Amino acid sequence: LRSRPLRKSCRATAFTKLVLPTSVNIQKLFSKLANTVGVALPMAPSTASPGQVGKVAVEEGALRQRAGGRAQQGVTAKEVHGEEEEEDKSDLRGDYGNVFILLVLYTLQGLPMGLSAVLPMVLKERGVSFSDVGTFSLNSWPFSLKLFWAPLVDTWYIASIGRRKTWMVPCQMLIGVMMLGMSVFIDDMIYIDQPAILTLTSLFFVLYFLCATQDIAVDGWALTMLRPENVGWAATCNAAGQTIGYATGFTGYMVLEQMKVVTLASFMFLLGIVFIAVTILVALFKTETPVSPEDEPEDIVTSYRHMLSMMKLRPVQVLIVILATWKMAFPITDAIAPLKFQEYGVPKEHLAYMTSLFMPIYILVPLVAARWTAGKAPLDLAMSSYPIRVVVVALTAIVAYCTPNSMEPT
Repeated sequence: LRSRPLRKSCRATAFTKLVLPTSVNIQKLFSKLANTVGVALPMAPSTASPGQVGKVAVEEGALRQRAGGRAQQGVTAKEVHGEEEEEDKSDLRGDYGNVFILLVLYTLQGLPMGLSAVLPMVLKERGVSFSDVGTFSLNSWPFSLKLFWAPLVDTWYIASIGRRKTWMVPCQMLIGVMMLGMSVFIDDMIYIDQPAILTLTSLFFVLYFLCATQDIAVDGWALTMLRPENVGWAATCNAAGQTIGYATGFTGYMVLEQMKVVTLASFMFLLGIVFIAVTILVALFKTETPVSPEDEPEDIVTSYRHMLSMMKLRPVQVLIVILATWKMAFPITDAIAPLKFQEYGVPKEHLAYMTSLFMPIYILVPLVAARWTAGKAPLDLAMSSYPIRVVVVALTAIVAYCTPNSMEPT
């Protein structure tokens, strides 16, 4: 909906083909989820008018008629769908360069994320409390809230620059400039008697806000940069790129700092240079396809109205609740346990080494899991693995509890 805004002349058709089927599919998904966990979830009544339902029936009848006509010619309906699927089959020939560019842009997003994961360990070495570490973790909120300004990013742009580059280029340049500036006084905020937690949180909050805005622009650009049959690769580039960037910002810094090659200030300076250099290259040498008249975005008010209409659907509301609470069981393994091990004497460098061992898995899992998550039941895999991860949380808590306070690193 964001990449092809609804025009007034075709809202009914768009509703029939996009919103209604999506609502029905989500309802089926959560009906299956409810049956699995034994909870009855209230489902939204159909919001389609009789005329809209009739359109769906006519389209389905036309498809059956087409399949029936082909069957008389010796071609089955299964073969008809097979031919359509063959037409939509991904073929990266001619798109390899675009996939590489997307991978680089998503990797840039992961660099500040990895660096922000380093700071809690550095701060813990300085003796800050878990409360201060929790305060610093608020810097990542923009990625959870970007939905609120996404319509603005998608609607307003300068045509001579490009719909996506209007936002992407300034955001990346600002991130680079901020990295360069923070490299000058980062040591003065950390290596003092009382680290400046609020200042650090505010600065990294701004970095995350810029990264989230860049993510909105790149997500939209991917839809026009890649050919339609290859658009699915955008999600793979997102997952792999952010993981590579996170590994570079987190493990990369830890390794280089342990080898006395860089300091936190010099590493931030290097990242700032990388951001500015990549931004200049993309701005100068990668052209953006002009917006066609049929894809011209509507006004901001209409865009927000469409977003609110989607959020009023009961299946969407249920999905929001599930996603908002999905990771509530995992803070022990994701955030607290590493800091407790560090408190008990495990050097942060050792924790970084262990994390680096799993980075290839983090990169490959999205590629492998796409076989199951791209189908009609994308949450089945997550639901199957969720209990296993909960058990891992309990085991991690037991290990942390049994770790001696005077543990000597080996």
